[in-house]
Amino acid sequence: MIQGSELKKGMIINMDGTLYSVVDTSFNFQGRGSSMVQAKLKNIETGSITNNRFGTSDKIEDVQLDRRNMEYLYTTGEGFVFMDQQTYEQVELTKDTLGDAMNYLIENMKIQVQFYEGNPVGIELPLNVALKVTYTEPAMKNATVTTSFKPATLETGLEVQVPPFITTGEVIKVDTRNGKYLERA
Repeated sequence: MIQGSELKKGMIINMDGTLYSVVDTSFNFQGRGSSMVQAKLKNIETGSITNNRFGTSDKIEDVQLDRRNMEYLYTTGEGFVFMDQQTYEQVELTKDTLGDAMNYLIENMKIQVQFYEGNPVGIELPLNVALKVTYTEPAMKNATVTTSFKPATLETGLEVQVPPFITTGEVIKVDTRNGKYLERA
């Protein structure tokens, strides 16, 4: 059991016998009374999204998952194929199961796939990934780090805001928790 204040994006919880993946959380601090955690939850079986509020001291049943080191191989239209690095067994996860995580996957990437009762239910991404910029507007002369940003499309199709000195072809690090530019790789 965990407390409501410990909920994090990517966790799997059990509510009333149904498994949910935590898609997003935010804390609502109130002047009076207790603080609340607003959680966006995705039903693992049906893919439906619901919003729930938890008190910071509410008890929530977290699910213990098996984790296996796997390698992302390729995409098959609607699915993403991963291979166990020890047994060479392959599993396929759908876009619905992966959610936003699919925007950070590149071929031959090594990640952990989460299993519940022998079935794959999600993946754990590293905190940041290095991705190549496939398109962005040309760099501005004498541009330095400023508060202005420009859009850039990455090799996975993800679009992020980058500083003006980043050019097409460069490799950058992106935070997988919020999809923001960190630095050049």
